[in-house]
Amino acid sequence: PEELVVVPDDRVLERSVEDVVAWVLSTSSTAPHLFADSVDDFIRDIRSLLLNVSPEGHFSAALSDNRLRIRRPC
Repeated sequence: PEELVVVPDDRVLERSVEDVVAWVLSTSSTAPHLFADSVDDFIRDIRSLLLNVSPEGHFSAALSDNRLRIRRPC
């Protein structure tokens, strides 16, 4: 049997343009080596898109709740 416990997380992270760029480059689907010689263009495009959305360069990300799956011995 499994018990699901939800632990709410009401925190909101404040992120800068550079924080978001670093996060994008840390994912496997957009890792820098995948862009070879175009990585600088890719980074420039990301920064441009972000600043078009938020000229101040501030972004908020709400954290999702934590879900714990607990299994106890029978």
